[in-house]
Amino acid sequence: IWRADIMLTEKCTLNCTFCNMYMPHFKKPKHRDLNEIKSDLDKFFSLVDYISLFHLVGGEPLMYPNVNEVIDYVGRKYRDKIGRLLITTNGTLTPKENTINLIKKYKLWVSVSDYTSEIKYERRLKDTVNLLKKNNVAHLVRKDISWNDFGHPEIIKFSKEEDVKNHFQKCTAPYKGINNGRYYFCHLNTSANLAGLVPENKNDFCELNKIDNLGLIKHDLGFLEKGYATFCKNCNGCNTGINLPVGPGKQGLRDNI
Repeated sequence: IWRADIMLTEKCTLNCTFCNMYMPHFKKPKHRDLNEIKSDLDKFFSLVDYISLFHLVGGEPLMYPNVNEVIDYVGRKYRDKIGRLLITTNGTLTPKENTINLIKKYKLWVSVSDYTSEIKYERRLKDTVNLLKKNNVAHLVRKDISWNDFGHPEIIKFSKEEDVKNHFQKCTAPYKGINNGRYYFCHLNTSANLAGLVPENKNDFCELNKIDNLGLIKHDLGFLEKGYATFCKNCNGCNTGINLPVGPGKQGLRDNI
């Protein structure tokens, strides 16, 4: 399959109002249990021969106290099944030496989101990028700080089933999510469930210990029971024609929904 994301922590150094993982909405953000993450990895890769992109995300994954253990576990057990192993950071935290060593050992790519045109942390970002360069770590500094607002997840945007189906077909969101033994068709959906913003719906994920690899592929391709993900009615989606450019400058919850 092409891509899957796994969240290491709900905590972040920033509090972007329009975060597409809904971090400001977590009332009590927490780090994920390491053993649960390892279990999720084992279940997922027992069904996967090869994945083009495997993504370690947050929150801010460098805040996760067991980030080294996760990198080592993925790299040691499953690196040969992964094309590009990626970790995304906002550049506010400089990786520690042992983290850098593991990143080099298992050939991770580091994606650095540069928000310094709107949030002032230039020195920290520069330190992070210089460290990556010094260690010849493959990295990308992303200055494309604007993205489209997915909308407040508690607001229903499409009420008719036909409209939701059409919206689902238009959306090009690539984010699949692994969490708590489940494989979510959309990782935004994962985060919205974890934050308690929308109720879980079994249509939107599959249980990794209850399917075979064909079942995983079908789910990954969008062959869902209802013909769409139920979360789609709450989300503006990607490349659907709903264009509401936003950025990281606003920090904290919206004034209203």
